[in-house]
Amino acid sequence: NMLLGRELQREMGREPQVVMTLPLLEGIDGVQKMSKSLGNYIAVNDPPDEIFGKCMSVNDELMWRYLDLVLCRSEDELARLRREVDAGNVNPRDVKLDMAEEIVRRIHGEDQARRARENFLRIFSRRQTPESVPEVEVTVISGEAIAVLDLIMSAGLAPSRSEARRLIEQGAVRIDGRRVGDVGEKIVLPAEGVLLKVGKRRFARLVPA
Repeated sequence: NMLLGRELQREMGREPQVVMTLPLLEGIDGVQKMSKSLGNYIAVNDPPDEIFGKCMSVNDELMWRYLDLVLCRSEDELARLRREVDAGNVNPRDVKLDMAEEIVRRIHGEDQARRARENFLRIFSRRQTPESVPEVEVTVISGEAIAVLDLIMSAGLAPSRSEARRLIEQGAVRIDGRRVGDVGEKIVLPAEGVLLKVGKRRFARLVPA
């Protein structure tokens, strides 16, 4: 169809346009094409830590597609890396770490890429909190309990209340390291604040306004 379009352009006295076809990049699920509507995408305006974490979530086989289609690694380099991984000389996780850092670097710059890598290793390898956690002031009445669901929304760590509820039900919400098990749970926000963790990569320190 595309080549036929070039012929039609000639028939109409116009210069035929160049036709290029490119492979579709699979999303981070490794199944469907990358799409915002499918929720398997990496957005260029995502925060550095989010991009890094999403890159690290792709499976080892899909990693080679990203190295090829996103970072445009040469066939020779990809073949060499594959041989090293297959021989057990290189851990595919290390290849993926370098890939994630390079993708973040191209979007957010050198410093943010390095920090995203350090944060990822701190959270997932050393089970620590990120180097820099945003502080969010929450308006509360002194001594009055506030719903954890409301705290998540105040911190902007979930796109909707239904998503925040789902995360709590899945055990993906922690306050100062303690897992929140009840959707209706309320806490009294202490003067020194609390560390709220939602999912694997989202953190905020909540303090009374």
